[in-house]
This record gives sequence, structure tokens and C-alpha cells, in this order.
Amino acid sequence: MRPYLFLLLFVPIFFSSCKTRKENKMEQARMNEVVVKSEDVPSDFQFSDLDKIPKEDLLYHIEKVELKNKSLSIVVQYGGGCVKPHHFELHTDGRISEEGNMNFFLLHKTRNDMCKALIIEELNFDLSLLYQLESKLLKGIVLNKDFKLSL
Repeated sequence: MRPYLFLLLFVPIFFSSCKTRKENKMEQARMNEVVVKSEDVPSDFQFSDLDKIPKEDLLYHIEKVELKNKSLSIVVQYGGGCVKPHHFELHTDGRISEEGNMNFFLLHKTRNDMCKALIIEELNFDLSLLYQLESKLLKGIVLNKDFKLSL
């Protein structure tokens, strides 16, 4: 009977302490992040919650990404052809991670283009104000979690 009593008392305490350690690590990681506010960087990109991106806004394929003269150049491929022009937006949450990266997502905001042409287009977004930030922590950007570029 004693071993069962021991298990009933010890196991819940053990698992709750593991959860607390994980929460403490996550809290510490959040404290190390730097948040850039939209008022600080009025530019070609918008600030939003990157965890709430609609899947419809990701209906495109990125062919090529590069930085040119403080501008982000993105070559995209998407279906359509009836609606012109297609509207794309660059979004960030304004956080600089411990690694010094700021996350961005490209969102395709045009809907209801029923044509089936394959369009390839180069998009350019001005990042010059990002370069002017006083933050020495910002070292690069990550686009759609796949493309890492150094500033």
C-alpha cells in the first residue's frame, strides 16, 4: 500500500515541477526579446500577430529572396490573371529574437481571382528604416520561417 501512496503523492509533484521549469525558460526567452513598435518604424511593412495568419493569405510560392540597397526583393509565383494588380503585404510582430532576427511573413491579400494563369512577379519592400534602428541586436530577418537574410 505504501508504494502506491508514494506514487500518488510524488508523481503529480514531479510533473508540476517540470512544467514550471519549462514555463520559466519560456518566460526568460520572452524577456530577452526586443519589441519594435509600429510607431518607431513607419515603413513598407505592417505590424500584426504572426500567430493568427489566415491560410488563404499564403497561397503563393516564393522563388527568390534577396536584399538590394536596403530593400527586400521577393520573386513570387501565384495563380490568377483576372484581377490586377494582386496585393501583397509584408507583416512582422516587431520582435527581435535572441539570435538577432526579426520574423516577417508575406501575405497575399487578393481573393477571388478565378483565372488559372501562372504569374511570376517581383515585389520590393523598403527596409531602410529598419537599418536606422538604434538597436544593435538586429542582425537579420527571417521571411516565412524559411528564408534567413543578414542585414
